[in-house]
Amino acid sequence: MAAPRCRLCATVLRDTFVDLGTTPLCEHYVSAEHYHEPEPVYPLRSYVCASCHLVQLEALLSPRDLERGIVRLALLHAPLPAQQLERVEAGMWCGAISLHFGHMIADFAMRIAASNRFDREIPLVFSVPPFRDPEPPSHFWQIIDHFGIERQRVLLVRTPTRFGQLYVVPQAERPFGGGPSRRHLNLMDAISGYGKAADLDLDCVFTSRAQLPGSTSKRG
Repeated sequence: MAAPRCRLCATVLRDTFVDLGTTPLCEHYVSAEHYHEPEPVYPLRSYVCASCHLVQLEALLSPRDLERGIVRLALLHAPLPAQQLERVEAGMWCGAISLHFGHMIADFAMRIAASNRFDREIPLVFSVPPFRDPEPPSHFWQIIDHFGIERQRVLLVRTPTRFGQLYVVPQAERPFGGGPSRRHLNLMDAISGYGKAADLDLDCVFTSRAQLPGSTSKRG
């Protein structure tokens, strides 16, 4: 078997950064009829390139193999007719529903909060992964309830849908463009009900979901 090469500069990879054994594919969900069958696993070993220092996993599956898996999953869990929409007059795009709590919060929570206050009459639109289960994960509804959004305003989209008008509020967090604006921070104060000045002025703050209902985290 040929030695793996760097994705960036094609140097042969020889130095292990961390080896975590083997693992199934991420988000490769097993159907009920195959629940008791063994899952294929792959090495979760990352390398560091000696030339450009890029940390990376070896490409064990080709893009075509991954694409086949995605197509198979989409066909297996195609939306039911009652879950399909053809046209909606207006909506506020709030993002895709993620099965991972952390991604849902980091990627879309602040956009949801701002969209909720943009126009109280326009539905908040979310796309749903290709699963037949009509209900999103429980943490999604916890986020909706936390922001005081009426659940009937939530519009779940499972198939390509035409909108007469679709509004998109910019995401507050900008990983490569500085922190959130003062306007957005004022919005967060209004949501939390915290109207006084901060007790401490800190450069970096870590947050935890340890106190959320049903959380298994014990510490931040």
